[in-house]
Amino acid sequence: MVINKWIIVILFSYYGSAFAQSEEMEIAVCTKIKSLSKEQRMSYFPFSETATIKIVVFKNKNIGGDGEDLMKHIDSIHLKQDFFNAAYYDEVATLKPSQINQLTDIFFNYGYRNEQGIISVEACYMPRNVIFFLDKSNKIIAYLELCFACNNYRVSNNEIDLGHYRKKMDLIKTIFSDHKIKYGIEDTYRITN
Repeated sequence: MVINKWIIVILFSYYGSAFAQSEEMEIAVCTKIKSLSKEQRMSYFPFSETATIKIVVFKNKNIGGDGEDLMKHIDSIHLKQDFFNAAYYDEVATLKPSQINQLTDIFFNYGYRNEQGIISVEACYMPRNVIFFLDKSNKIIAYLELCFACNNYRVSNNEIDLGHYRKKMDLIKTIFSDHKIKYGIEDTYRITN
């Protein structure tokens, strides 16, 4: 009977915490919370130093876990020294001014009205996509490496911070989709080509 009592306590604790978590998740809704102008948003790094923004797909070239090759490649980049070379990537697109405006809006105007909510982050981290910020001479000044499967990312500079906002990742995903990029975006991308 003692065992059954503990099982009941454990189940009650589990369901109680699951209810509390879902209630807090509802409180923590990512939405447009600021209305910084385009000029204000463009004054923040990396946009303030950026001439061109490229979005890319990088598929694994070697045997190993998905995303490993991309992480190794990104780790080898020397910021403000290495030039962007489209030949390294499987797909490349250049953002239009309207998409850059959209991206800065996502970065700086979206967030949580109530920061007390619990944010869940899955831990797969198999990045396949990157946003590169390039200067006038085509040198890489910053990057945002993305895993849309777990909605997590890695940045080149701590001045770039999206927080753990799933909606921000969903909004960024639409920019990739607008360029007909599917790899790393659609659910079927988990199968390595």
